[in-house]
Amino acid sequence: MKVYISADIEGITGLVSWHQCGTASGDHYDWPFARRMMTHDVNAAIRGARSGGAKEIVVKDSHNNGKNLLLDQLEPGAQLVSGVGSGIDGMMEGLDATFDCALLIGYHAMAGTAGGIMEHTYTGGVHRFWINGMPSGEIAMSAAVAGRYGVPVVAVSSDRAACDEAEALIPGIATAPGLA
Repeated sequence: MKVYISADIEGITGLVSWHQCGTASGDHYDWPFARRMMTHDVNAAIRGARSGGAKEIVVKDSHNNGKNLLLDQLEPGAQLVSGVGSGIDGMMEGLDATFDCALLIGYHAMAGTAGGIMEHTYTGGVHRFWINGMPSGEIAMSAAVAGRYGVPVVAVSSDRAACDEAEALIPGIATAPGLA
């Protein structure tokens, strides 16, 4: 089985502040902690995928500049897609029809979601967009890209609000709401 993991940071275990989720700067003084926790959650997903039968795992670092995961601490044997490139699939870059399933780790609720920790839809000028008439965020966007390739999104980890969003969007999806 071939598994694709897309990892964002705002829904990672223990993260509750924008000061944790940027890049190396004085404004994001807790980013080293966020990187460790993101790597921890992704490693748990990799181990879970392996115990479920995955023989090949590709991980996309999908937060900000795509250079957040600690490569030297990533589970051995997983392939990493990092950095921001010119591909058309954004947070799902590297996904294609050869994958059996996809997991969204550390995602977050869409902008305006009550109870969402660091809820937003991309950063900058996008607040809300619609797919097929439904208000959508990054979970829906990534699920749509996966659907384009015929790859089911089978699991999401995040806060409770984002897990509720995923459950409403994708019937039968497994969710893992973390404790912030």
